[in-house]
Amino acid sequence: MPAAREDVRVYARSSLSVGCCSFTHRERLRTAGQFQRVFDRATKSGRGVFLVLSRENQVGYPRLGIMIAKRKLRRAVDRNLARRIVRESFRLNKTTLPTSDFVVILRRPVTTVQRDQCRRQLIMLWKSFAKS
Repeated sequence: MPAAREDVRVYARSSLSVGCCSFTHRERLRTAGQFQRVFDRATKSGRGVFLVLSRENQVGYPRLGIMIAKRKLRRAVDRNLARRIVRESFRLNKTTLPTSDFVVILRRPVTTVQRDQCRRQLIMLWKSFAKS
């Protein structure tokens, strides 16, 4: 049985390329200092439910941080879904983005997360940053 598992792992590594469409740990804002750096001098852009803060970075690729307060989305399931939608949108659009740090904040309380509406709003926000 272990040999079969190893064959599956080798196949997965060889045929599934991660490439430019992945979202790795290096592309995340993880520390409070990284978030604070964006908050200190941010360029703001808001559309609908989301507010995106950005600030140029020196690492050479875009990075993402997400802040969703518990008072905005009460259920953890909804907060996790919103985070997933934001990460997926960033992952698909990061090749067009400038080398900046982005912090996405949920601006106002919503009862449920409408996936299509959130995706459309995020795409418009990413396009606005890609132009500038």
